[in-house]
Amino acid sequence: MDICIVDDVEQNGELMRRVLSHYDTVLFTDPVRALEHMRGNAVDILVTDQKMPGMSGLDLIRGVRALNKDLISIVVSAYTDSEDLVGAVNSNLVFRYLVKPFSIQELRDTVTSAVARLERRRTERRMSAELAIQNRLLIEENDTLRAGSQPILDLFAGGDPAMAKIKELALLYALSDEPVLITGETGTGKELLARIVHHFSPRRDRPFVAVNCSNLGEHLLESTLFGHARGAFTGADREKAGLVQDAHEGTLFLDEIGDLPAHLQPKMLRFIQFQTFTPVGANRERHVDVRIVSATNQNLRRMTEAGSFRSDLFYRLNTFQIHLPPLRQRKQDIVPIMRRIARARGSELPPVTDEARAYLEQHDFPGNARELQSIVQRLLLRIHHEHVDEITRQVLSEALAGDLRSAASDDVVVPIPRRGESINLHAVIADVERAVIRAVLAQEDGNISQTARRLGLSRQGLRNKIQSMEEPDEVEAIRDDA
Repeated sequence: MDICIVDDVEQNGELMRRVLSHYDTVLFTDPVRALEHMRGNAVDILVTDQKMPGMSGLDLIRGVRALNKDLISIVVSAYTDSEDLVGAVNSNLVFRYLVKPFSIQELRDTVTSAVARLERRRTERRMSAELAIQNRLLIEENDTLRAGSQPILDLFAGGDPAMAKIKELALLYALSDEPVLITGETGTGKELLARIVHHFSPRRDRPFVAVNCSNLGEHLLESTLFGHARGAFTGADREKAGLVQDAHEGTLFLDEIGDLPAHLQPKMLRFIQFQTFTPVGANRERHVDVRIVSATNQNLRRMTEAGSFRSDLFYRLNTFQIHLPPLRQRKQDIVPIMRRIARARGSELPPVTDEARAYLEQHDFPGNARELQSIVQRLLLRIHHEHVDEITRQVLSEALAGDLRSAASDDVVVPIPRRGESINLHAVIADVERAVIRAVLAQEDGNISQTARRLGLSRQGLRNKIQSMEEPDEVEAIRDDA
């Protein structure tokens, strides 16, 4: 609880500060300086003298209430018959007033009552928000049931307590306009969670604009985000708006924010703080109203310690944080999520045997939910073509092996050494890796971003592996499409 004490007699102020020392207090003898402080700092309770040079206590309260309607004010006065003071109490501008001289216990009791009122007010507001969320959820679920579509909260299928808490946080943070940072491994559903935050926010009817900070080169990313003026660079034959402009009044989702180039980080910080930006090649700032949600599979705190990510930008992005656990940490949710994925595709999975369920829970799912989607797609294909009426361990084993093993088998034969025979394991692994990369690249028509996602690699990590291949044609064939 933050309390500001204002009294032009410093001795009086210091006495009140000592009495209230178990709270976070700040003391001013000049009401004008106190007002300046409260313009930039959150204060819960104001304890002020009424008669002070330069500004009265009531004028100070009116100035602060214009900025903070939740402020609770206590006035200290030697005059009990002031019409202004009585009127201020009756109009709820002032919570209570203490008549000088007052006892230490009177001050303590009055502040305790003020704190209790503030906490009740916050509790009522929180309960009201939670009730609004529940009502919105009921309306949403009814709408989706009528439409026969996949519910928006499919990410939370299953009964994992950690995911229930994440759902609660997502719906709570949706009501705010502050930045949200979503962390978690590749494929855990970070963008889906970002869309849920947007969907349940007051901005839900405005645009949701997503940009992957790792998919574009440094200069192209800046132009893509902030737009550019005509003639800003070769080929810029006309002015072009950026994605921040497209997201006006909506949500801008910055995926892979940890890959944001160093020279763009100060510009992004200024944009988040002031909602202003300058297009590439322009000389005039522009303003938009955008809510920022970002995501990363990297440890930004460690990156700030290493100097590769600005600490001030990290703290600004990290106002609210939600961490999505990997699928291997919520294995009881695997089958429910599989059923939801199947229903979203208009199908139902047959019963899963206990042996198959146990086999599933032994798998680490390095690709997380994205990998699980591929497994379900392969299962559905087999179920429809072979009329599978029960998902056994054998069926799952083949689905888990999936396309990668069959794609690699045409290009490389894995040698199994005879007893006593030596084999270069590193060379064999390298051959298999090259075969798998070639196969998935071919399936994705050379799209490096989609290939990286399927293989559970970063885009740059996949590019490095491709660069190490001997065939230059394969390097030439890759594309950087998102």
